[in-house]
Amino acid sequence: MKENYKTVSKLLFSDEQTLSKTPSQRFEEQLRNKLHSQIQKQESRGIHLYSNSSLSKSLSNSLKFKSIINANKERLRNGEIIPKISAFLGWNWNNFLSINGCDILNVQVKNGILYATVLDTVDYNPNDIKVKLPRDLQEAGAIENYYILVEIAEPVSTYFKE
Repeated sequence: MKENYKTVSKLLFSDEQTLSKTPSQRFEEQLRNKLHSQIQKQESRGIHLYSNSSLSKSLSNSLKFKSIINANKERLRNGEIIPKISAFLGWNWNNFLSINGCDILNVQVKNGILYATVLDTVDYNPNDIKVKLPRDLQEAGAIENYYILVEIAEPVSTYFKE
């Protein structure tokens, strides 16, 4: 069983995908801060999904994400960059299995496109009885924590009129 885990882990998280080698260095400091505060680590492997991924499309089309964008539309219309919005985007099954409590980073509109990056860490929170077994496995070193970065780039007209 442990060998199967190691094989799958290597396929999902190659050594080239550690935090210090993220495809986008823009978020390295935010990632390090989140990892340190949530799992007391400075380094982690992760997954970076681009705006054409199915998870990006699912998140950006979710009612929760649309509601967050709509609530901030005046700020976005005025050209403001919103550095961080904490949210729970797991309102549909696909999103729930992938992203739960997360940060939506650097939300902005440029040339009619809404850009944002969703950051989540998979870290099995202590004191949450629903994840006691994975948390125990995590603390024993049998499973790794990791982060997920999901880029979003959608026409602003999906959310509101400019």
